[in-house]
Amino acid sequence: FHSTQPILHGLCTLSYAVRALQSLLGKELSSDGAVTVDCRYVECKFTKPVFVGDEIEVCMWWDFERGKDIDTSQFQSTEERLRQNEHARLVLFQVRKVKDDTIVLDGGISE
Repeated sequence: FHSTQPILHGLCTLSYAVRALQSLLGKELSSDGAVTVDCRYVECKFTKPVFVGDEIEVCMWWDFERGKDIDTSQFQSTEERLRQNEHARLVLFQVRKVKDDTIVLDGGISE
């Protein structure tokens, strides 16, 4: 791989993703005893380079599959589901370049 542009270090890209996980999801669910995001484990795959100055976006979603044994149909909101489902702490994420929609970090898992 050869480039004339400086490439952003992968750990910098990963730190943006982890920061987004902690700040967005943590703030959204931390009031009144709701579940907070505690990044104890992070796993991902770097798929494409990110260049200095590229705008990136972190996409994330909760994985409720680990709590299949709990009937969550009676809960109305995501927050209620998280309060009742102790296994719903798994967050999946990916990072993409905004300019051309290229996935630069994929298969992200945080617990």
